[in-house]
Amino acid sequence: MSTLEESAAVPAPKRTPATIAKAAVKQLRPKQWAKNVFLFPAIIFSGRFLEPTAIVQVLVGFFAFSMLASSGYIFNDYLDRDADKNHPKKKFRPIASGALPAPAALALMFVCLISGAAAALWLSPAFLMIAVVYLTTTLSYS
Repeated sequence: MSTLEESAAVPAPKRTPATIAKAAVKQLRPKQWAKNVFLFPAIIFSGRFLEPTAIVQVLVGFFAFSMLASSGYIFNDYLDRDADKNHPKKKFRPIASGALPAPAALALMFVCLISGAAAALWLSPAFLMIAVVYLTTTLSYS
């Protein structure tokens, strides 16, 4: 590794359970979950926005899409971790920086994938299929 590359590398972070948990939350990219608000107009336009059952269904759908999206982000960052270590901005991502150990990232990915799929299936098999298509589409660039 050249001197320039060494100076560009992110120093290995000190890991504690708290720092790993913080890195895990950051890795989920909760800011990106805002994209899933596209589910909420359906409840408004259907006229069911005051029905508790409908509200729960939309919230579960939001959760399902958010967890599946997060599993995709983790998968992509896991695959790109070596290249990201040398990127000026991406080197600070939790997996690339080492703040989130790779085994923990994979475990988190599977938790997100399973919980998102389970929530989608709880809504309906059709919703699960839509969620799988969504996840497949988002992963197609990985």
